[in-house]
Amino acid sequence: MTFPRQPPLFDGPGDIRGLCRSMDWAATPLGPVRTWSATLRSTLALCLDSGFPILLNWGSDLVAVYNDAFTPLIGGKHPEALGRPAKEVWPESWDAVGARLDEVLVRGRTLRFTDERQILERNGYPEECYFTFSHSPIRDVDGTIVGLFTASTETTAQVVGERRMRILREVGGVSTTDGNTIADACRSALQVLARTPETVPFAVAYLAEGEDTELRQIAAYGLADAGDAAGSVSTGAGAVAVTEVIGRVIRTGRAESVGDLRNRFPGAFAPGPIGPLTPDEAVAVPFTVSGRSRPIGAALFGVNPYRRLNEEFQEFFAMLARQIRDTLTDVVAYEAERHRVEVLADLDRAKTEFFQNVSHELRTPLTLLLGPLQDLLARQRRQPAAGLSPAEWDSVETAVRAGQRLRGLVGDLLKVSGAETGGVFPDRRAVDLAEVTVGVAGMFRSWAEHAGLRFDIAVPDEQLTALVDPAMWSTIVTNLLSNAVKYTQLGAVTLTLAADEDEVMLTITDTGSGIPLADRRRVFDRFYRVTTSEPQEGSGIGLALVAELVAAHGGHIGLTSRPGMGSTFTVIIPVGDVPAGHETFGPTSAQHADPDLDRFAEQDIVTSPPLDTAAAGQVTTADPSAPRLLLVEDDDDLRAYLTRLIAADGWAVQDVPDAETALSVVAGRPHLPPDLVVTDVMLPGRSGLQLVTELRAAPSTARLPVIVLTALGGNEAAIQGFAAGADDYITKPFQSPELLARIRANHRLHQLREQAIGDAEDRAEQIRGALDSSRVIGTAIGILMAVHRLNSTDAFQLLLAASQNSNRKLRSLAADVVQSGTLPFRPTETDALLLRIARPR
Repeated sequence: MTFPRQPPLFDGPGDIRGLCRSMDWAATPLGPVRTWSATLRSTLALCLDSGFPILLNWGSDLVAVYNDAFTPLIGGKHPEALGRPAKEVWPESWDAVGARLDEVLVRGRTLRFTDERQILERNGYPEECYFTFSHSPIRDVDGTIVGLFTASTETTAQVVGERRMRILREVGGVSTTDGNTIADACRSALQVLARTPETVPFAVAYLAEGEDTELRQIAAYGLADAGDAAGSVSTGAGAVAVTEVIGRVIRTGRAESVGDLRNRFPGAFAPGPIGPLTPDEAVAVPFTVSGRSRPIGAALFGVNPYRRLNEEFQEFFAMLARQIRDTLTDVVAYEAERHRVEVLADLDRAKTEFFQNVSHELRTPLTLLLGPLQDLLARQRRQPAAGLSPAEWDSVETAVRAGQRLRGLVGDLLKVSGAETGGVFPDRRAVDLAEVTVGVAGMFRSWAEHAGLRFDIAVPDEQLTALVDPAMWSTIVTNLLSNAVKYTQLGAVTLTLAADEDEVMLTITDTGSGIPLADRRRVFDRFYRVTTSEPQEGSGIGLALVAELVAAHGGHIGLTSRPGMGSTFTVIIPVGDVPAGHETFGPTSAQHADPDLDRFAEQDIVTSPPLDTAAAGQVTTADPSAPRLLLVEDDDDLRAYLTRLIAADGWAVQDVPDAETALSVVAGRPHLPPDLVVTDVMLPGRSGLQLVTELRAAPSTARLPVIVLTALGGNEAAIQGFAAGADDYITKPFQSPELLARIRANHRLHQLREQAIGDAEDRAEQIRGALDSSRVIGTAIGILMAVHRLNSTDAFQLLLAASQNSNRKLRSLAADVVQSGTLPFRPTETDALLLRIARPR
């Protein structure tokens, strides 16, 4: 009997098709290919043609057939798995997987799983794997279920990578205030690791104490006798097993990996949370602190027994060690600075006074700046035919708007500084809040409508009188409406004013981007701005000022918001006791109280004047006492702008276009390194991160503060910057005041750290000198005791009398005794000194 000729099922490209063509299918449960059903043929053709990982399990034995895309998922089981029953292919997981397949094969349901963990022996060892997949029944033409169709993708890299990055973020977030000592900081770091033992199943940390590097265990978890508490201490086999490698890492200062733990230290480590296996590999890393020549301790971190210690895992441990090092460095600096609290408080008070004085002083130059410009515009309006060209007219108008905006900001700064010192005192008057509010809100209508927004105002028709400061109320409404219009792209902004006999309630609602929950708790803090993906404007004082002004009226402000849905700000203030026959102030007087309200009538447009590009590498100031800053930026215009900006802040700026030139500048002046480096990330040749790494590797610049500027956003870019050794990380576009403030803050912190290190070295030198003197004097006393048969007290009195008699320092005379073996006097003089100290026995 002959069967009709079938189309060539395995013709075409691909390793699986080639393997199928050469395979003896008659020796498998599927039988010869010519006997296969049409359903099997069509389903298998679909599987082989798919670019997505597909696994077919056919028949009662669930014989496995898969495509090329599935081979990476099956690993070392390929090609033996092809044509074999599923139970033989996956024996390690069949007990868990096989039972649930009845839902598909018997009941005909489709099952879907996301990031499911499985332990598979596909590469010669039990491996932690994660898959997103679905099981679907395969039905024959008569509806009978004849097989299983599995579409799958492996998500192991994503799941494991996110888990590691979460650990690094949390360890990096360990605060120096969580504890007062280095030991407390180490315990906090291990507590973070203990919450995710799937990555680091055990850890034990030691600190080195004394000149003999005596080890003191300060925290452990995951050891067989340490339990699960990260702060526990173990003295059993687990602790003994690691002390040798810990001591070696502290002596050498180099990290190292340790293998074969199960055979070398049986029973020392507890099984991890994934399965019964105990860790077989670990990584020991030293605890280093900037400014100290040798490690202060070390830790042994266990490796997940279901993952291999590959290059990515080793990089994770290196970044983990760096995060802990940065935390410990901060703790050391924090301990050194705790005694300066009173000085810092005085500096804070001086800062506030300076803040107020500068804000006041700025009003005079702003007036001198705006006055001539506004006169120039007025003259141009009177005589259009002469004077400014259209382009010059636009430039002057832009400068006026920027000056008005700055003047308003100075006014806000004065109010904020006054609130900080308790200086906000409302000038309460009987005010028709309905008229005042409508007058202020009307200035925003053209702005909102120009932006395509619906602008609704709902206030009572009748007079609504309350005792408030009209200028402060105008500022409250202005700042809230300004934020609402500025951060709303589509939809509407609505203002509602209502009152009862006791309170007035102002509600401003928008349909903008909303405020995340984490930011809602701080949005009323001074200088705090919500982090967004868009370039941010403003100083972060608007809402803080609103909160201060509302509180000054005895009221309170509330916020409800949903990201992507909008925000609602609610202000409630008491009406106050309005006397009969009062005079009410309308919108005209309120606007007069704050002449800068019109600055919100349209969006501010600020342009920068042309900059003269400075020659690369030139120092911008001749002041020899100015702190030195090295600027590395390849864009000529931005480099020139930053040079002028930073130099204006009192720095001697040397700008260069690339990392190679920067390294040459540093190497060419080893006796006079820069005080701080600001570098872009994207540079020709070496990147900014490579520059940071090389600066950290050189002893002369290892502690040099470095600020990284980058156009890359997100947590991963920030982690790369900090992992390279950057002290700070600023994303473009940035606010100039923020950049200058961070430069000053990092420079000041560097000065404080260097001073603390210098003080510590001076104290150590003094202690060494004192100890040396004590040893010399002690040796001299011992020699005199032996030569003259004296006790220790008489020998010291003899040495003291000899010092007084010869008018020589005690240590100098003791050194002569040690060198010659006796007092440097004639015998008669020595006998006279012995008689002087003699006393009845």
